[in-house]
Amino acid sequence: MRGVGRQMYRPNAPAQTPEEYYRVNLFIPIMDHFIVSLTNRFSAHQWMAYNVSILIPSMIEHKSFDDLKDSIIFYEAYLPSPHLIKEEFQLYKRKWLNEAPEDRPNNAIDAYVRCNGTFFPNIKVLLQIYAMLPVTTATGERSFSTLKLVKTYLRSTMSANRLNGLAMMYVHPMINIDIEQVIDKFSKRKNRKLDFVV
Repeated sequence: MRGVGRQMYRPNAPAQTPEEYYRVNLFIPIMDHFIVSLTNRFSAHQWMAYNVSILIPSMIEHKSFDDLKDSIIFYEAYLPSPHLIKEEFQLYKRKWLNEAPEDRPNNAIDAYVRCNGTFFPNIKVLLQIYAMLPVTTATGERSFSTLKLVKTYLRSTMSANRLNGLAMMYVHPMINIDIEQVIDKFSKRKNRKLDFVV
């Protein structure tokens, strides 16, 4: 296999076969990047919060208190009486196992609403933490996607001030803009090279 002596813009690790070349220069870096991305995306805090999902009654049947221990240690400062959580978990589990499977809540919000905070104060707090976790960051991703479209469309004529204005209009759509007032403001500037797209 031929190798370039001085490669600047991409990896060129020496390899004896094409398979080895692609494994060393493509597959391993891609897998490494994938693992790092997943590690960043799912931090320890998110995994601890995810472990709280065993408190959802439809999932509690085959779970034990040991599955919840790490999360309890992690959220101990927020629990009203962490020393009672083991007994509370056993009562909570027994309560839901006595219910028919179709009557058990199957999401965090329903479990939180149906959890009696007087009898299960620690579990109520843990369910509240779990229910408040964001599911996705799609709004931010959509905003950046739209910003990318705006930048691509107007890249040649746009100043930073104009880009900021367009981004603010997109981020705050509830603010009403008086078109007549905007046109009057631009007409007073005496700028003859304005393009209005309607």
